[in-house]
Amino acid sequence: MKKNMQLYSINLLKERFGSELSINDAISFFYISERNSIFCYTGIKRNDERETYIDSFPVSLNMKNKTKMNDIFLRINKGCIIFDSFLNEDSYKDVKYKKLKCILQLPIGATTYFCVSDHIEEHGSWRFTENRLLTSEVFGMCYDELDGLLEAYSKIMHTNTQYNRYPRLTRSNKKDNLCDLTGLWIPMNFPYIAFEQSDYDFSHVSLWGFYRNVGLLCRSSVFYNALLSEGADKEALKNIIKPNVNWNYEKVMYKDIHKNK
Repeated sequence: MKKNMQLYSINLLKERFGSELSINDAISFFYISERNSIFCYTGIKRNDERETYIDSFPVSLNMKNKTKMNDIFLRINKGCIIFDSFLNEDSYKDVKYKKLKCILQLPIGATTYFCVSDHIEEHGSWRFTENRLLTSEVFGMCYDELDGLLEAYSKIMHTNTQYNRYPRLTRSNKKDNLCDLTGLWIPMNFPYIAFEQSDYDFSHVSLWGFYRNVGLLCRSSVFYNALLSEGADKEALKNIIKPNVNWNYEKVMYKDIHKNK
């Protein structure tokens, strides 16, 4: 949280109350509040059109500069996709915010790499640099931290072979998936954890589901210390074992998106 406070104080962009923000501003995705909370808006569910936009917003929303009555925004917090209102709604409007120049990077091509990158203008051009603080706030862990945790987990569980390592980070570029542990929605191209080959039990586990699994196992000091001894990052592990978030938020379940499936 102290790091978040530093991020708010060093960001020189203008403070604005939530009530002053327009929907157009949501296209930039990222805000930090004076209360040091990170807001990563990543899409919208348009109930009247039966469409859900992830990692994008419909052009019509930008043009109208307002939502429809049943529109619900999607946010990512600690690797969990949640439903939420925009910052100009009642629960947020009296708080001050600063807009952050960042982009959300989901896996592309054959990679599973993800991050939040700072969008930096330099000498008339733009460059992108991973912001590890924001990445851990949005995804729960940075890519290398999660990879290290999965490596440690597989060694403890003896699921690391010369042919495959399970659990492992992956993603689907063809379809959405259902988290086998939590029932959460895993959007196409969003990273998730596979404990088995596709079509087997626990072959699709959301980041949040995996973090809750690790949190439960780490109630045993034996397992927790074993993870550390196998190379898991201690601070990153703390970030997912006891996430400092308000979980009154409504998590996005698979059935919320695919009602007829």
